[in-house]
Amino acid sequence: MALERSFEILADMFINSTYKQDELDKEKGVVIEEINMCNDTPEEVCLDALSMAYFGDEGLGRTILGSAENVKSFDKSTVDEFRNDYYNADNVVVSFAGNIDENEAFRLVEKYFVPFISVNKSKEYLSVTKFNLGDKIKKVKDIEQNHLALAFDNIKYNGKYFDEMSLLNTVLGSGMSSRLFQRVREELGLCYTVYSYPSGYRDLGTLTIYAGLNPSQTVEAYEAIFEVLKELKKNGITEKEFERGKAQVLSAFAFGQESTASQMMLYGKYLLFEGELFDGEEKIKYIENIRIESVRELIEMLDFDKFSLSLVGKKVDKINL
Repeated sequence: MALERSFEILADMFINSTYKQDELDKEKGVVIEEINMCNDTPEEVCLDALSMAYFGDEGLGRTILGSAENVKSFDKSTVDEFRNDYYNADNVVVSFAGNIDENEAFRLVEKYFVPFISVNKSKEYLSVTKFNLGDKIKKVKDIEQNHLALAFDNIKYNGKYFDEMSLLNTVLGSGMSSRLFQRVREELGLCYTVYSYPSGYRDLGTLTIYAGLNPSQTVEAYEAIFEVLKELKKNGITEKEFERGKAQVLSAFAFGQESTASQMMLYGKYLLFEGELFDGEEKIKYIENIRIESVRELIEMLDFDKFSLSLVGKKVDKINL
C-alpha cells in the first residue's frame, strides 16, 4: 500500500498541480537565487559560456535555468501553456526501478496515470545539427583563477563508438590516472583541476575539456592540453590503458546498477531517446567485447584542430588563444 499511495501522490502532483500564483512567485525567487549562485561559480560560468560558443544563442546553447529576466516574466498562464504543449503522452515515460513486480507497475500506471495524462500532440521536435566550431567567448570576472573550457565535435547519444568514447575518456581525462591530469597537473603543475567528459545528445555529441588555471600559466596550460591531444592522435592508447579503461567503464556501470535512482534514470532516458527498452546485459556484453582496434578507429575520426573555446577570469580579454 505504501508504494501505491506514493505513486498516486506523485501522479497527482505531476498531472494535477494547480500552480497558484503566490506559490509561483515564491519559487521564482528560489530559481533566481539559483541563477545567482551559478553566476558566482566560475566553473559553471565557463561551461555555460562554452555551450553558448559551441551551440549559439538557442537550444542547447542556452542554460537550463535561463535568465532572471525570463523567470521574472512567468505567470500561471505561462506554465499552463508550457504544460499543454509538452506534458503529454508523447513525451512522458514512467520508469520504475527496485523491488516491484512488472504487472503491479502496469496496474499503477493504468490506474493513476493513463486516464489523466494529456493526449494532445506535442509541438514538432526541432533537431539540433549545427554547431560553431571556432567560436570563442571570453568573460571578464574578478576572480583569482582563470577557467578554460574547450568543446570538440563528438559521438551522439548511443551512436557508433559511443561506448568506445566512454572508454577513451577514462584514458584522456577522467580521474587522477588520466593523461590530462598526469601531464597538466602532476608533471607540469599548471592547474588545480583538469578533466574531460563526453556529452551525447539526440542528434550530435561533444567532448569537453575543462581546466582551472593560474592566470600566469593559462597559455602554457592551453598548449600542454593540446600536446596531450596531439600525442593521443599520433600514437593512440596502450594495451594497459585500454584494459584499465574497459575495467573502469564496466565497474562504473556495475556500481550504477546498485542505485535504483540511477537505474530509473537510465531506463527512462534510453526509452525517451531511442524509443526502445534498454538491455543491461547486452550493454555489458558489448563493452566486454570492445577491441582496442575500434578505439583506435574512433581516435582517427576525432578532429582536435577544430573546437570552440570559453575563458573566464580577471584579465582574459588580454590573453590570445
